Amino acid sequence: MKLFCASLFLIAAATGPFGHAASLDPVLAQEVLTQIDNACGDSWCESDFNFTFDSFECDFTLKQCTLGFRLYPLDRQDLMSPPQTCTLGPVASATDLLDGTDERLVRLNPSFYEKVDSCLSSAITRQTGLLEGKY
Repeated sequence: MKLFCASLFLIAAATGPFGHAASLDPVLAQEVLTQIDNACGDSWCESDFNFTFDSFECDFTLKQCTLGFRLYPLDRQDLMSPPQTCTLGPVASATDLLDGTDERLVRLNPSFYEKVDSCLSSAITRQTGLLEGKY
């Protein structure tokens, strides 16, 4: 019951009283970062790189979210990339991020994960090119 109430709180905080807040609630933004980080071990982080997810912000008036991150080769944390960002969209509201199939949990929807996957795959390709010959 507590988890259900917390989920409702997060959804209400993210959407505002009329479902149209201009930005994402910081509590929900942190939950999004946590869920992306948790998914990392089963997807992007199985590559030759590890990720540090630093920030997640949305501007629903622009219909986009920005994911801030850094990445580095698994065996060379000293080669951490400078901060990078991905612009993810279109995202018109917090409900575009959430999978409503289980109201007891705040889950990100599969189409949002596909946007994150595309972004991080591109970052891996760029970083691989930058690191060629460095070790």
